[in-house]
Amino acid sequence: MGLGTDVAGGSSPSILTVIRDANNASKVLEFFPPPHPGFTLSPLSIEELFYLATLGGAEVCSFDHIVGNFMPHKEFDALLVSVRPETNNPDVWFKENDKPEDMLERFFLCGDDRNIRSVWVRGRQIGGVDKH
Repeated sequence: MGLGTDVAGGSSPSILTVIRDANNASKVLEFFPPPHPGFTLSPLSIEELFYLATLGGAEVCSFDHIVGNFMPHKEFDALLVSVRPETNNPDVWFKENDKPEDMLERFFLCGDDRNIRSVWVRGRQIGGVDKH
């Protein structure tokens, strides 16, 4: 299973919107009885959402040998994200002693384009505020 976007097939081209929708849907499922004995319905964790939006999506498309993580010999596709005050998005500002997973969770649930500092595709920086 994976998460992805498609401008022609969804309501938003933003992976953040897709992550938020998956997060909300997984929480709603908790209100229903499990479909089978021994089957549990629990909300997706931030780690699971991250996997589904990266390597999980690449696996669904059979691109996991090319993209989806930072393993050697794969194309470098990445976003450099900031949760610092200079982004002017107070919903995600980091706090002293924040763990990386806490910052990732705030970016996933409250972040937006203000938090994206640079965009990398196939090892080449193609955009962002910090474009060199």
